[in-house]
Amino acid sequence: MTSKEKIEQAFLQLSFAIKLLTYFELNKVKKEEFDRDTTVILKRKNINLPNNTFQTYNDLVLAAENNFNITLGATAIIMDESLSSAGFKNSYKDMTTNAQLRTLVYMIRCAFAHNMIQPTWQVRPGYLVELRLALLQDTIVVNLNELNGKPFNMEQIGGHEVYWEIKNQVIKMIS
Repeated sequence: MTSKEKIEQAFLQLSFAIKLLTYFELNKVKKEEFDRDTTVILKRKNINLPNNTFQTYNDLVLAAENNFNITLGATAIIMDESLSSAGFKNSYKDMTTNAQLRTLVYMIRCAFAHNMIQPTWQVRPGYLVELRLALLQDTIVVNLNELNGKPFNMEQIGGHEVYWEIKNQVIKMIS
């Protein structure tokens, strides 16, 4: 699988996670239908996921939120790996557009590296800079100095729509 295909697959999974979370948040899934006894038949031993694994409907929403975070972290890890494989090095000293985008992807990846459920910005001293990124449709400013140690939030990088622009720019860079 190519790096571009890996990124597309990761974002397909992220789309699924967003839709799943949205459906649970809008209460469009009936808990009793979803949270039923399920047996996974495997070669050596079956796994049984019992009825009422989730105590409340809010537990389902929380699981969908966690699934979203884990999937978002996976997209950042895959984009970071794809950029590395394509020869884009991390350098906080390089302030070109591509280098700043590379830094931002790396910093997002770092936010998820140690806790995918509750990601936190982990910015090492050299990376405590303000990034200005001219993307395909938006220009964003991300002050990593202000974000260090804070919980990660999509709005800090311009929201979901900007994250898709970041994906498209990364694909353009590695192509």
